[in-house]
Amino acid sequence: MATFRTADPGCARALTAETPAGQRSAARARPGEGWMSLLANRVPDGGNQFWRANPDPVVRMSPRVQNRSAASQPVARSEALPNLSFLFRMSLNPERGYSDENLADAASALGVSVILIKTVIEVETPRGAFEASSGRPTILFERHYFSELTGRQYDVEYPSISNRVRGGYGKYSAQYPKLESAIALDKSAALKSASWGAFQIMGRNHLAAGHATVEDFVLALTRSEAAHLTAFTAFVIDSPAINRALRERDWAGFARRYNGPAYRDNAYDTKLKEAYDRNVAAAAPPARR
Repeated sequence: MATFRTADPGCARALTAETPAGQRSAARARPGEGWMSLLANRVPDGGNQFWRANPDPVVRMSPRVQNRSAASQPVARSEALPNLSFLFRMSLNPERGYSDENLADAASALGVSVILIKTVIEVETPRGAFEASSGRPTILFERHYFSELTGRQYDVEYPSISNRVRGGYGKYSAQYPKLESAIALDKSAALKSASWGAFQIMGRNHLAAGHATVEDFVLALTRSEAAHLTAFTAFVIDSPAINRALRERDWAGFARRYNGPAYRDNAYDTKLKEAYDRNVAAAAPPARR
């Protein structure tokens, strides 16, 4: 069982491809959505660290992250959770792409190169952060997590979405219908049982990814691709072991901690190394003649 993320064997590797990857366009984050803006709005609350991420959610970050602003003010948060039913009844138009500033800020916070961050994106979701047709975040529904989070109570009647055994992913087009069926049984558990977005972070890791609730996490990822990068940055900083493995380009160590012990089934570490080497070579200036 993976400790952090279990989109394993991985969104791009587990499913049967149906549509070409969506086209990405360069887009700057809205004010407040970027990593540095998120860090600048810490709100102390009884020993926990809360942050405001634009537009709406108040998000929780690790106590290990240092306060970046002396002028932070407490932020009230409504107890009402976001209504996410729009995911199943309308097409979305999120802001796609990352600005150079988004990527540079994330790379600086993690102590890695921009090329390394792009490599993780490439290996995690070669089809893109969003579905091409609907604009919804790319997801992979993990039936074994839903089974665990709901105490196995739906395994017999709904084995396709609740099962002790991981797998049975099906096609890309099956993921949101599975999620919708699971939501009808247990909304929170269902959202936590999918891996979301460009970096395929499990919903159950919403706190480590910087969001107080899984609903806030999902809502943020529907709005912009920059929010996916912000969540990844928070998630990696929350785990020094993952951050260290990424900085040192310890491919197997990063793969094991980020994808779980089954990473070898899909040669995740090998794919990361090959993609990184390819990207470094492509970025190198041409040799002089």
